[in-house]
Amino acid sequence: MLKRFASPLLFVSLAVCFFTVLLARVDPDYFWRLKNGEMILTEGRFPMTEIYSYTSPGARTISNAWVSEVILYAVHHHFGYAAQAALHGLLLAFAHLLIFIFLKRKAGLTRLPSAALTLLCALNTFMLLEPRTQNFGFIFFVLSFFFIADWDAGDDRAPYFLAFLLLPWVNLHSGFVIGIIELGLLALGKVIQDRKLSFKSLAPLFLGILLSCFNPEGIHAFNIPTQSFKLRVIRAITEAKPLDIVRPELFYPYLALLSLLAIFGIKDLLMRRFPWMLLLLALLYQSLTFQRMIPYFAVVCVLCLGFSISGMPAAPWIKKFHAFLLAAAGGTAIAVSFITVRTYYPWTENLMHERYPRDSVRLILENYPGKNIFSTFEWGGYLLYYLHPNNRISLDSRTMPYLDFIRLVYLPLINGAPEAHSILDRMNADIILLPNAFRLTHFMRDQKDWNLILDNGKESLFAKKDIKKVP
Repeated sequence: MLKRFASPLLFVSLAVCFFTVLLARVDPDYFWRLKNGEMILTEGRFPMTEIYSYTSPGARTISNAWVSEVILYAVHHHFGYAAQAALHGLLLAFAHLLIFIFLKRKAGLTRLPSAALTLLCALNTFMLLEPRTQNFGFIFFVLSFFFIADWDAGDDRAPYFLAFLLLPWVNLHSGFVIGIIELGLLALGKVIQDRKLSFKSLAPLFLGILLSCFNPEGIHAFNIPTQSFKLRVIRAITEAKPLDIVRPELFYPYLALLSLLAIFGIKDLLMRRFPWMLLLLALLYQSLTFQRMIPYFAVVCVLCLGFSISGMPAAPWIKKFHAFLLAAAGGTAIAVSFITVRTYYPWTENLMHERYPRDSVRLILENYPGKNIFSTFEWGGYLLYYLHPNNRISLDSRTMPYLDFIRLVYLPLINGAPEAHSILDRMNADIILLPNAFRLTHFMRDQKDWNLILDNGKESLFAKKDIKKVP
């Protein structure tokens, strides 16, 4: 009976765990995405120019997730944040159910190791679990491996199916470029197999690139992932800096994956048509330099582990190890969910707003319409969602001036650097809103040309002395 309901039980359990954790977290980009979705639905236009900030107004922006943004806004507007958490919990649970099915049907594992590896993959998602647009594209990322496995098994039509998968994927998130990379690796595998370069080997890749242009941005949809990749390559050359592990306990599942790779090896991968090793190493590097890539690496890692484990000879200890891994991963997931419920129960919509400067937003709406606001990255989306178009903020929508602004203005100012005073004079902010714990907050209290308008113990709101309240 338990074997018969293994898949539904796994899906429901993961959905509940994801939902409880999602209730306690909000992505800094969440409200910015909501505002974009609102614009698309209510005004019928895509956010292709910067309208939220005063630091780079009118600059070109890229609408890289318009379908996801519309869904985010529609769910939040009509049903609230709890429904948003439920939706993303179901999305991610379904993605991991697909991983479980892949491990059973494509990798040839039994239910026990399939469930253990799936739960370990889910724990890596728990670390960075938030309602992001990436979650919609994550489904397509997992689906892509079914086509790759079919091609591995000799189905030469599979790369074309993967190419058509990019048509919806590109409109959900810029992570679609991973599908382009997969098509490139499929082409490489075909060239190596045939020992010659031919149009047939490259045709799915060309088709995928063509279909990726069917979006509001056309070929410009490649801009954000290209710039992101370029910056990481430059960073690797100039800094050789891996991931900063600020909270090591969150990375235990990640370290467990790396340990399992070392234990079970990767020899079986070298015998396959698709160059799994290249994709695994690429995502390993990405995950070491950018936290949000960890779930993507985790998926490829557990699939590769599935191939390696299925190719191992039977041994008395292996089943016990799988049971231990299942118990450890499942127990950790339950513990994380239990701690979250105990901390945030009873949950209300107000709990989400308590982490944001709601009191300051009310004051700004009443007394300071039309004024420019400098605040933190974490609060920027919340401010633009509730204050735009009455006010503009200093954080904008992923433009290159934005990146320069972060490096040259935002970080020195937030950290209270020696040049903070001159930056304040140049940036033309009328209002500054900060958490009380920031260095800049203490710096601002000593500035004679700024008035402290609000200090509620969590946030401090400052206004220039020459700024008058609206009666």
